[in-house]
Amino acid sequence: MKQGRRWLLQTQLLLFLASTATAEECPYPCVCHVNADAARTLTVDCRNQELFEVPLGVPTTTSHLDVSHNNIQFVRAVDFPNLPVLTYLQLHTNDISDIEAGAFQNLPSLEALTLQNNLLQSLRPGTFTGLSNLQLLNLFNNYLAELDPDIFSPLNNLVTLNLAYSSLEDIRTGTFANFSRLFDL
Repeated sequence: MKQGRRWLLQTQLLLFLASTATAEECPYPCVCHVNADAARTLTVDCRNQELFEVPLGVPTTTSHLDVSHNNIQFVRAVDFPNLPVLTYLQLHTNDISDIEAGAFQNLPSLEALTLQNNLLQSLRPGTFTGLSNLQLLNLFNNYLAELDPDIFSPLNNLVTLNLAYSSLEDIRTGTFANFSRLFDL
């Protein structure tokens, strides 16, 4: 019985030390949690922190990054330099009015991107370069008036695209031509 109790205490101590070491890498003022997956990826929660930009130093083991409900106005390529296992990125409910071309190109595993409730009026060519694994793109409630016909062409695996409550007046022929998996528009 004592042996089992000692093992349990050692295991709890190791888990505590592992999560503490990870928390030290967490960018201020965010909170980091170790996920229960085999790779021990991280969820980085930066919601409601009054941030004006994506925090620097997001650990490369991050699989979920939430920077929603802040004051971010611009998304730049330097904001996401090397996040190879990031699958879920929440940028919704900010003041984003511009996304730099190639801003998401270093996110090869990204499957879901939420950009709803921002101030986007247009999307630059190359905005979604490198997002061949993206399955969900939420652009709900922005001010998009028109879409370049090739804007979504890198998104081969897109299943859900939400453009509701935008200012779209005209959608050019061919804008959604390459979506063999698109199920929900």
